Amino acid sequence: MDIETAKAMLQLYIDAEKAIAGGAQSYKIGDKELTRVNMSYIRDNMQYWENKVKELESNPSGRRGITIKKAVYVC
Repeated sequence: MDIETAKAMLQLYIDAEKAIAGGAQSYKIGDKELTRVNMSYIRDNMQYWENKVKELESNPSGRRGITIKKAVYVC
């Protein structure tokens, strides 16, 4: 996953929250229609995408895990 996709997904959920908080009764993301009762779904997904964006920003290479460096000793 790239940072642009993660930011775009985050923006979708931010827009959904704004629309519902602003009085819209529903909001559509893809094939899923969300309503006020789905606000926790929106916030959970916002949190997921916020974390994904932070992860990708802090590790732009996309590599995960432990980095092992080989030490070379010259005598």
